Amino acid sequence: MPDVKYSRQRAAIKSELAKHKDHPTADELYIQLRSCNPNISLGTVYRNLNQLAEAEQILRIAQEGGPVRFDGNPIQHYHFVCNTCERMVDIDMPMHNELDEIVAQEIGAQVKGHSVLFYGVCKDCLNQS
Repeated sequence: MPDVKYSRQRAAIKSELAKHKDHPTADELYIQLRSCNPNISLGTVYRNLNQLAEAEQILRIAQEGGPVRFDGNPIQHYHFVCNTCERMVDIDMPMHNELDEIVAQEIGAQVKGHSVLFYGVCKDCLNQS
């Protein structure tokens, strides 16, 4: 895991991300950061988010056909994505780490972790229909 040096901009990005439970994109974070940090660039936000993710201080969540989102909680956990409103939420349940061993045995490799996104319709959207 690469080490990340302290910078005021990086600290501001990490702090802003920690306020969110909605798993924002880099663009969404950039818009919010501009109000307090008018000199910050979109490139700086992208670069720092990627460095923080590589240092395992935040999570980068890539979803098929959707934008890359970021999570200030670096502990591996599951997520649910609503196909209707596209909201992403944390699933509060233990990780099933036995899947790592099952997959490792199945493919003859060393598995160091997994990431799962569940898709469907959230309860808010179900209640609206």
